[in-house]
Amino acid sequence: MKKNNLLVITNGFPEIKSERYHCQFVYEQTKLVQNLFDEITVISPQPYFPSFLNKFPRMAGYSKLSGFHDYKVGNMRIYYPTYFTLPITLFREHNNILMAKVIKKIIQQKNIQYDVVHAHFLYPTGEAVLSALPAQIPKVLYLHGGDVYSWAANQKNTERARNIWRAFDSLRVPSKYLASELLRLDPKLDENKIQIIAPSIDKKIFYPKLKRNKEKIVLMVANLVEGKGHLDGLKAFVKLREHGQGVKLKIIGTGPLYNFIKQQIRKMKLEAEVEMVGPVAHTELGKWYRRASVLLFPSYAESFGIVQSEAMACGLPVVAYANEGSREVLFDHPEYLVKIGDIEQLSEKLLQVLYSPYAQPDQIHRKTAKT
Repeated sequence: MKKNNLLVITNGFPEIKSERYHCQFVYEQTKLVQNLFDEITVISPQPYFPSFLNKFPRMAGYSKLSGFHDYKVGNMRIYYPTYFTLPITLFREHNNILMAKVIKKIIQQKNIQYDVVHAHFLYPTGEAVLSALPAQIPKVLYLHGGDVYSWAANQKNTERARNIWRAFDSLRVPSKYLASELLRLDPKLDENKIQIIAPSIDKKIFYPKLKRNKEKIVLMVANLVEGKGHLDGLKAFVKLREHGQGVKLKIIGTGPLYNFIKQQIRKMKLEAEVEMVGPVAHTELGKWYRRASVLLFPSYAESFGIVQSEAMACGLPVVAYANEGSREVLFDHPEYLVKIGDIEQLSEKLLQVLYSPYAQPDQIHRKTAKT
């Protein structure tokens, strides 16, 4: 009997055994369909950044993204072929070509057999897949957010983006907002080709602790990259500290801005109140949400923002910038949305949540459970 095999190709995929959680959401989505296939092969090409980057504070974090190791879990085998590049525009514009080469090479080396391809991220992965794999193989492309509202929306990339997503058999997005962005950027795109599949929440991990904690903890959970608003969060925390005593800020995540954020914490003299936790296993995140008092999510742009859903499933109030994705996730809680860039309002909203009975965790969970 012929085997039914899936090939997943993605910019990022977590190395579970070494507790590196880069693009955990891709793993969670793949795990959902794991039992539908005889074999699943994941190819996650990783850029090799030379060690000399560590000498530059704003680039030091990039070298930490290298060095992933292949592994197998159940019927899923994961490979991390590498290609040399640099985190500058001149190299980034050709990453799709470099990625396509290593995809072809590892498929040949490992004799990987597949019947359908599921690619994640428009660029460079989507474009690399089209040039690396046979045209007749069915292909699905999952677009996650920034690859559309940032890369594709850039006028110099728009026509190129259209050619990429039109070449796939099916497109999947996490939100109505991202679907509308696709159609805005490409009015000729067949709307029936787009499926909205919101990220799922594992109720065995994310469940509520209905009793509010006495300890005041503000939690931030996001990759340490541009646009997630970590600096705004620190500034809002400084203002919050002027009105409330004993508040702590915990920052979960890793990424290229790790050293920069750490420097800002020292510069603001927040070492005693702010802890950079680093990466946390997906299975452990629920414990952090249940321990916290509020999730601070000042991201400038999001297609969805799954950490918000995870937090609310644990009964945790969320204070977020009113980006399109957060507005969609928090549609039932508009009182927690703050104008993007308004640090004063961000601080005031945190103060309101932390020091009043305004947002009881059981109310948050009951509302969220209906969505």
